[in-house]
Amino acid sequence: MNKKELFFISVTVFLTIVSWVLIDAYKVDLAIQEEKQELSLISKKINLDVSVLKILKQKKPYEL
Repeated sequence: MNKKELFFISVTVFLTIVSWVLIDAYKVDLAIQEEKQELSLISKKINLDVSVLKILKQKKPYEL
């Protein structure tokens, strides 16, 4: 192998590793954003009206 071939192989390997690291960092960033969205959905308060549950308990089941 001459120096030119070795240089091209080295550049190819270097660019492959750099792109691999960048893609992995992008995937981690997406995962963190999805996790933040899930946490924001969980933290919302749900106001439940108990009177609706009582009415539903009193209803008769549908007969066929």
